[in-house]
Amino acid sequence: LTPSRGGCIAAGVNGPFTGKGFSCGCVDDPYKGPKEAASESYRQDFINWLQSVWFPRADSPQVTAPDGSLVTNLSALIFVLTRWDEEDMVGWLLQQELEEAPQHWHVLDLPAIAEHPADRPQYPPTVTVEPDWRQPGEALCPERFPLQELLKIRARTGSFWWSALYQQRPAPASGGIFQRAWLRGRFQRKQKRRYAPLVLACDLTFKDEEDSCYCGFVLMGLLAPEHGGAQKLEIEVLWAVRKRLGLPGTIHFLLAASAALEQQGLRPHAVLVEDAANGPAVIQTLRRKIRGLLPLPARGSKELRAHAVAPLLEAGQVAFHPRAEPLVEELPRFPKGTKDLTDAFCHGAL
Repeated sequence: LTPSRGGCIAAGVNGPFTGKGFSCGCVDDPYKGPKEAASESYRQDFINWLQSVWFPRADSPQVTAPDGSLVTNLSALIFVLTRWDEEDMVGWLLQQELEEAPQHWHVLDLPAIAEHPADRPQYPPTVTVEPDWRQPGEALCPERFPLQELLKIRARTGSFWWSALYQQRPAPASGGIFQRAWLRGRFQRKQKRRYAPLVLACDLTFKDEEDSCYCGFVLMGLLAPEHGGAQKLEIEVLWAVRKRLGLPGTIHFLLAASAALEQQGLRPHAVLVEDAANGPAVIQTLRRKIRGLLPLPARGSKELRAHAVAPLLEAGQVAFHPRAEPLVEELPRFPKGTKDLTDAFCHGAL
């Protein structure tokens, strides 16, 4: 508190502000990281707190203007955060601008490397944006982070994290964790393709009801070098299948798929089954019928596995056969929408 009856009250996110007011309220980094920002339940809980605790604390006292008239002095509201997710608090506030009572926010959005205005996020017409004085390609603070250093950081972090952490855009316009530009057709080969190893990765569910998740199956292989050539990291995804199956259907599908692949000369060296859901039962049933059947411990979240695999696609080390089209359609939308093929693919690539 100050002698002039002013002061500062600080608390953590969702902290106690009931009974207190402010003339300048600042919310700084409400999300600890991408996991909280991606959590729909956490985001909604935080919005509920804003609506029920934070916004009602804003004062609107009347003050005397120089001409003697009374003017309502509305409180200032400031939000500072990393845009981890498109549907985070900022996304919600901007969506509110399209409703009946827009707040007319002023946005300070200065990316680490200046972009052409046409490439920047589009804001509602009720929002004003602080002008960027730079030409496209210029660094924001070159005395601290020169352009060459920023380019190294972009290569090291990958496009997804670069876009969120440095450009204040939660996902590239061309895709999310996996960009569409990274999805290429098959590698050029003069000789017959050989794969060592060839892997069938499976992401299973518990039941085959209409509201249950799909099972995802992805066949992929590391291309063996051509005669006289050096080994390269070139992974081809041969096909991807998404089916809603229970335990009996999963067993039948794997047996039929194994037989069909055997006839095509594509016997997998490993069949990876996540050790969750129906996985343990499938492994117990088929361990003597399918060679190379291996349980795969589930470590971390689907998103973390995707971030670990994304650099392979960005570096042009993964290619897709036309029969993998369902996976190609799913990857740019991840983590939105269905995730089963993407998770199976990430298990196989890792």
